Amino acid sequence: MSKYDKKFENIQIREELISNYKSANIGLEKESLRINSSGISQEIHPKPLGSSLTNQFLTTDFSEALLEFITPPYDIRGNELVFLEDLHHFSHLNIEDEKLWPFSIAPNTKDLDIAIAKYGNSNLGKFKELYRSGLAKRHGKAMQIIAGVHFNYSFSNSYIERYKEIENKISNTDEVYLKTIRNIYRNNWLLLLLFGSSPIVSNN
Repeated sequence: MSKYDKKFENIQIREELISNYKSANIGLEKESLRINSSGISQEIHPKPLGSSLTNQFLTTDFSEALLEFITPPYDIRGNELVFLEDLHHFSHLNIEDEKLWPFSIAPNTKDLDIAIAKYGNSNLGKFKELYRSGLAKRHGKAMQIIAGVHFNYSFSNSYIERYKEIENKISNTDEVYLKTIRNIYRNNWLLLLLFGSSPIVSNN
């Protein structure tokens, strides 16, 4: 095979991988604090939002006031954003006079103002609350209410299988993801610079 044939074959392989790559699943998890005119809300999780223990799409994170919005994984780009927008809209309609703080760092944060999330008296609910109490003792409450967005990503099965065929040294799916993670880690400084900075922080 000539170098030109080899180059053409590589282009074909790349285009095939890109085609399979586009069918990957993407899901989002976003956290937002409920606030009022005094600061972080001291109200319990609003009942109209459903149970924070069993609602798989709208729950709480570390704090009772820290809402977490969770989308299903989608293989059609943009559907996850539409679902997330719907969750936001529903929440705004059901938190009465409260608002959702739009930034990562909470305003005027004091540990005494941060209530650990409660999930009821079931064994699972007690475990989740106990776990958060441990985080508070080890790291402090203020650290745990920094809100962010989690980007969940998974390759399609067709991409995984074709990639393993091309890369003969890779024999299982874990290796594909570990190789991907190493590339992300190499550029981690840039990702944090572009997406990890809060544009506003209170004086305290």
